[in-house]
Amino acid sequence: MKIGIITEFSEDTVNYGNSLQAYALNFFLRQWMGTAQVETIRIRPSWSMSLWTKRVPARVVLWNAWSIFKRKVCNGDGFPEREGRRNAFMEFTGNHIPQSSGRIAYEEMAQQDYDAYIVGSDVVWSQHRYGINRLKLLDFQGKAPFRRISYAASFGRDWIPEENREAVGRCLGCFDAVSVREKSSVQMLRSMGVEGCVHALDPTLLLTAEEWEGVEAEPEEIKGERFVFVYLLGADVRQYREIERVCRNAGLKMAVIPYASGKRNGEDREIGDIQMWECSPPNWVWLVHHAEYIVTDSFHGLAFSTIFRKRFLVVERTGSNLGNRLTDYLNTIAQADKLVQMDKVESLADFEWDYGLIAGRIAEAREKSVDFLTRSLRREQCI
Repeated sequence: MKIGIITEFSEDTVNYGNSLQAYALNFFLRQWMGTAQVETIRIRPSWSMSLWTKRVPARVVLWNAWSIFKRKVCNGDGFPEREGRRNAFMEFTGNHIPQSSGRIAYEEMAQQDYDAYIVGSDVVWSQHRYGINRLKLLDFQGKAPFRRISYAASFGRDWIPEENREAVGRCLGCFDAVSVREKSSVQMLRSMGVEGCVHALDPTLLLTAEEWEGVEAEPEEIKGERFVFVYLLGADVRQYREIERVCRNAGLKMAVIPYASGKRNGEDREIGDIQMWECSPPNWVWLVHHAEYIVTDSFHGLAFSTIFRKRFLVVERTGSNLGNRLTDYLNTIAQADKLVQMDKVESLADFEWDYGLIAGRIAEAREKSVDFLTRSLRREQCI
C-alpha cells in the first residue's frame, strides 16, 4: 500500500511541533504497516487549491493584503541566526521524513498513484471566511479509487464560517474515515451531519518516550545546567518576567528559544539565561526530556511534556485564539489546573502531577487511535 500524508509540513518550515508531528505520523505508519510505502507530500501552492464559497468583499481583500505585508515585515527572516536554525530543520526533515520526490500542486493530484491519503495532524483545517483549501480537504479525484482518511486533523478552534459549512460538509462526506484532534470538534462536525467522526491523539503521542529518545540530541548551550524550558510562541514581556521570577525562586536557569514563533519581537533577545538560537528539532526534544519543568503556550510543548512525564505549566498564548487545543488536551489528561496565570503562581512546587492518572488517560486514547488507523486503512473506498 502506498500512503500519502498531507499536512501543514514543509521541509523548510521552522516550526518544532509542525516538523515533529509530521515525523511522528510518517514514522508510526512505516513501523506499524511494515512494508507500506509512506510519503509526506511536498505541496506546491497554487490558486487552484482554493475553492471560494462566497464572493470576497473588497475590504477583506485589502485587509488580507495588509496582513500578509505585516507578516512579511515582522517575520523572522531578518534575524541573522535564522539561517542556521532553518538549516537544522532541513537536515532533520531530509534525514528522517520520507517525502514525495517533488512538490505536487493541486491540479496534479489526479495523476498520483497513492492508495490512500491521510490528512493531518496539526491545524490542517484552519478556517478562513469565504473559502476552503480543497487539497487539505481531499477534494480531488485520482487515477484510481483511493481511501480518504483524516488523522487527528485540527480546526485550531471550534469555528467554521457559515459560508464554508456546506463545502466542508460535502468534502468530509466523501471521507472513508474522519478523526479530529480536539473532542470539541467531534461535536461540531456531528452538528453539521458528519457522522462517524471520532477523537484521536496527536501523532506525537503515538510514539513512546524511548522512541523519542532515539531522536533527541543535546544542545551545546546547556553545559550541565539545571533549567526550566520556557517555550512560548506568543511574546509578552510581562509574562516572561513572571516566569523569570518563578524560575529564580526555584533556583533554576531559564532556557529559551528566541523568536520561537518565527517572528521578531523586542522581548526575546532580552529574556533567558540560556538562549538557543540554532536549536534543531532533536535539540528541542532533548530540552523537554531533560528540563526540571516546562512552561509553555504550545500544544506540542504540552504533549511532549506528558510523553516524558515532566512537570509542566501551561499559559495562554498572547495574541492567539487557538486555545482550545490546549484546554482540550488538558481535559483529556485530567490536568485542567495546570493552565495558569503566571502572576498568580508563587512556586513551581505548589503543583502536583499524577502520572499514574495521566499515563492511563493517554494509554486509553492511544489504543483507540491505533484502532482507528487500523480499521480506516482496511475499509473499502466510500465513493
